[in-house]
Amino acid sequence: MKKGLIYIIIFSLMVLIANYGIEYSLAKQWENRSPIQLAFASIGANSLESRLDCWAMLNTSSNKRDLNEYLEKITEQLQINLDESQLFYYYSNNLIELRYKHKNENICYYFTLQSDFINNRTNIITRIETTNSQVNLSEYAEQLQGIKQIKWHNYYLYSAVIEPLAQLENHALVGQVLMANLKADQVDEYSENLTYSLTCYSKVANKVLPETNVQGKKFNLQIALKNNSQDNSTRVYIGSPLILGDY
Repeated sequence: MKKGLIYIIIFSLMVLIANYGIEYSLAKQWENRSPIQLAFASIGANSLESRLDCWAMLNTSSNKRDLNEYLEKITEQLQINLDESQLFYYYSNNLIELRYKHKNENICYYFTLQSDFINNRTNIITRIETTNSQVNLSEYAEQLQGIKQIKWHNYYLYSAVIEPLAQLENHALVGQVLMANLKADQVDEYSENLTYSLTCYSKVANKVLPETNVQGKKFNLQIALKNNSQDNSTRVYIGSPLILGDY
């Protein structure tokens, strides 16, 4: 009897150790964003683009020189060249806006800095896009954190395509497969016309992914599928914590 109890205890410990090992491994994978690509592969989708949007708001307006200095700090932190001949300024009675675009191999950088004199604030948006699924966008987000006077809010978006398109009645099943591969639990579900969307929360990735709270509901992932009848394909999107803009 005692021997049987010992076997049960040993087995239980082995299960706990195995689960810890799996969760640790998944957490390390999240740091490199590899689960996103594995999730796409699990549904037969081909990766299209990865995007990082970082935005910040300063509680003060800025002049042209201020905007230039912010941009210089940002590009220096990202270790990319700043070509002043490619700076574009837009003026109105209440706004100054500075835009800059830079391309480095297969990565595109877009910068928008806007000073709002009416509301006495400065908005800064940095967007980084790449078609290389091996690029780790979280490294760029970490680099931007090195600018102490700017507090960034980060949003990730990964897109892929299924060809031929997935039937509408299968969208929920595809969403469930993606959610299972991402070790996430469903929070909300939304479906309209050709679009299906899930918001969910991954405990495994909660230390790596940005999260948000809306009406008391916490989530750090959004999955969306949208059919395109023109090219007979389904676009698949995975965003964190939410998908910004239209898709």
